[in-house]
Amino acid sequence: MLDEDQCYEEFSTDVLGFPVRVVARRDGRPIRPILSGRRARPVWSYYSLKCGTGLPCESGNELHALYHAEVSTDVVEYRVQPCTMHFTIGGRVRSYTPDLEEALSDGRVRITEVKDRFEADADPEYSEKLLYAAEYCRARGQLFRIQDRAEIELPPLFDTVDVVQSFRRTAVTINDVMRLREHFSGRDVLPLGQARELFGTAPLGFAKLAAMMVRRIVAIDLTKRLSTETPVQMLRPRMAPAS
Repeated sequence: MLDEDQCYEEFSTDVLGFPVRVVARRDGRPIRPILSGRRARPVWSYYSLKCGTGLPCESGNELHALYHAEVSTDVVEYRVQPCTMHFTIGGRVRSYTPDLEEALSDGRVRITEVKDRFEADADPEYSEKLLYAAEYCRARGQLFRIQDRAEIELPPLFDTVDVVQSFRRTAVTINDVMRLREHFSGRDVLPLGQARELFGTAPLGFAKLAAMMVRRIVAIDLTKRLSTETPVQMLRPRMAPAS
């Protein structure tokens, strides 16, 4: 039975081969109350500047996955535990709640299962459930992936992602964006060292550029360790709301 604040969608096709009922909250909040007050293990609440809200997570690994979603310019917005999928297989109902849902800039949706370490043979029943979830996502035109700690915290990408997200709340004004845009006139890319000097001091300049990346105003190449030569690209012609 659904609560009054929940909604659901039924999905079934001949190609998929099994019916799916997807239950979500009408307000878009997590389907499962992580911060229930009854758990003995630690939980985190991460304030997302990109999403404008605090997001709960159950492990440091999940928290670090949110760092990636917060910083990535490919991710427009994201949610944790967005829904519960109920699969009916051979008369038996199996349920699965994803850890993360991301709306991507190309219009697609990506579902992510975050694991500390994934070994398919360790829990065959759970692994089978993930296969059903992947098939459902494929039928809906969505992406599905499993990420473990080793991938999420892989250096040097995670090191730079961690630094950038730490400056996400830095104030960015319309004048800041206009100043940067004027400097980009006729150029596709600026080196980080040059871009950050536009804002008075290098530390303040980097903090503003990091906050602009979270706001999807600029894209900074994070695949290598940051240096004065790291490429910075203006992402889009319109300005994001200043804070």
